[in-house]
Amino acid sequence: MSAKEYTRIPDDTDVKTWITTDAVTDPFLQKGFRVTWIDWDSSFRDSDLQIEDVIVGYDDVSFESFLEPGKHGSAIGQYGETTYWQNLGVKNGHAITLKVFRQGAKEHLLIPGKLLARRFYYDSEEKRALGPGGPPSMSSDGFSGSWSGWYEKLVWKMSYILDGGWDHRRINNKKEMEEHDSHKERIDYIMEHYPGKFADLVLSDWQKVHENLSGKEVGYVDLEYREIGAKRIETVRQEADNAWAKMQDELDIVPAFPAADVDDRDSVKDKTVELPWISQRNIINDLGQTFAVIGGITEGYYFVRLSDSVLVRRFYDAMYQYKSQVNPQLKERYQYVGRITGEPGLVTYDGRAVTGLMVDLVAARVGDGEFFVDLRSEDAGFAGHEKVREFVPVKISDDATPQQVIEAMILAVKLAHQEAWQRLFATWQAERYWVGRVVFNPSYVPRGLFSTAWEQSRRLVSDRVYDVRVDKTGPMRRIIQKNRDMGWPSVDEVDVFVDHYELLDGKYRSFLDINVRRKWTLQRLDEGPWRITTVQAI
Repeated sequence: MSAKEYTRIPDDTDVKTWITTDAVTDPFLQKGFRVTWIDWDSSFRDSDLQIEDVIVGYDDVSFESFLEPGKHGSAIGQYGETTYWQNLGVKNGHAITLKVFRQGAKEHLLIPGKLLARRFYYDSEEKRALGPGGPPSMSSDGFSGSWSGWYEKLVWKMSYILDGGWDHRRINNKKEMEEHDSHKERIDYIMEHYPGKFADLVLSDWQKVHENLSGKEVGYVDLEYREIGAKRIETVRQEADNAWAKMQDELDIVPAFPAADVDDRDSVKDKTVELPWISQRNIINDLGQTFAVIGGITEGYYFVRLSDSVLVRRFYDAMYQYKSQVNPQLKERYQYVGRITGEPGLVTYDGRAVTGLMVDLVAARVGDGEFFVDLRSEDAGFAGHEKVREFVPVKISDDATPQQVIEAMILAVKLAHQEAWQRLFATWQAERYWVGRVVFNPSYVPRGLFSTAWEQSRRLVSDRVYDVRVDKTGPMRRIIQKNRDMGWPSVDEVDVFVDHYELLDGKYRSFLDINVRRKWTLQRLDEGPWRITTVQAI
């Protein structure tokens, strides 16, 4: 450092820890002040203190009274910390020991450090700087925005990521990584032109966040469940081909085109036609009804009504069953076999009114023919559904830990065991609120949520998600004490966090975005079996 580079301390009573915190007042969590950032020049940078630690006091002082409404401001890391120390008459270099709660530690940690006065740094040209020797706070060196403005925003985002970004903020790690990497050019510039402790710590912070956003890498993923899935698809495809051929032998199918004129519909009434393959484009809504429109102006039209029909509901139920148990990536290609009703049809298609023959469903194929359902039977299921049931079911004991319950849930999704998956969800509802109030509903049923969550889960593990693994389990909390007079059971609650792995550049890495759920909450009644409380996709 040259003679002109220096640090100035205007007032040795203007002291604080140079830690940033958030108050934790949730009655079901460890109360205190959670560390969200430690300034580069704080004495606690050289200590064992970590972001997400909860400071519960210092020396012999407890922060319990600081957590009362309106009194947060005097605590460590809060806006009034300096005033608190000034009232105590302490000066620059005063030693304190923080009492810290850390998740997973058996007892509170005692972390020593010093209170430091506010410092002003100057570079070789005696300009205010972010650190000794620079960079100058109000300059930019040709970059967009001043160094001070850039660094303030960078610190805010790094704090946002490191302070529970994966667990509580539902970040998109890839998008955050793109933004984070955009700062590397400025950091490299600081390292080259303004070397020193400030530059080293900025680079270290950047690397720590980069590693965080990169996710975890695992060397091996057991893909046997995908092999089982492929076997199911092939087994059911063979059954579909056989059932399709059998149906064609049993039915007297007439050529579909050219279609009979609507005025001559009685000549083809009750005839069975095998219609050509169509796409989602051929399915329309008109006059409050859903129709599949097959044909054209020259060859004539057929209309298959896809609403308000028992047979159509059987078709969609069978297709949902297939997607749930076999292949959620079923293509939206359809082929219908139907009976001509003799009823004329008039719909709006491609911007004009067209007439044609109405057809009732008899059977249908979907995808590339791997799904087939014969609707002539009232208990119609997709061809081959009996074969699917032969696979070994997922089982779990009543004394399973929360981690084991989540692992069973993951396995059930992988092996397409919807019944086993659904049994792992709670049949009650105990909602807790920040004020400590809890509402208990012993007969809650999340109607209408299971089918969507299941289908999304199956789609994910059949496509982008190669594996899901339990990462960690949070502390158990009792949110309701047993009350025999009120008829309330005891209710315990715990959070389990999972990692989702995708295949990226030949490696399996964890990722997070809005399509996957990292946090899973489980509850148990009267110390009974743990069950998942929120119906959500994996």
